[in-house]
Amino acid sequence: MVKAIETSNLGLSAQADGNLIRIHLPELSSERREELVKHVKRLTEQYRIQLRHFRDEANKKIQKSFDGREINEDQKFKLKESVQEETDKINKEIDNLLNKKIAEIES
Repeated sequence: MVKAIETSNLGLSAQADGNLIRIHLPELSSERREELVKHVKRLTEQYRIQLRHFRDEANKKIQKSFDGREINEDQKFKLKESVQEETDKINKEIDNLLNKKIAEIES
């Protein structure tokens, strides 16, 4: 198992210690840190796209309910406002998580 880890082209070194295998991780280079930050930002953008899709689907359902006379115009606007507030709240949470992860990567 130790030899497989060392020959894996991951830049890791391993040491067998009884039933344990200790893996020594090298310090991240500045290039690798930049790659990780870009990767995290790409993932974040994918989640934002997903969130926008969910928001649009919710707004379509609200509009469909309004068109089917299940809800009135005031309810439609309140529901759409509520959906947007939740979307904004989740976007802020995504931003906070992104900033924490970037700070973690850069430290």
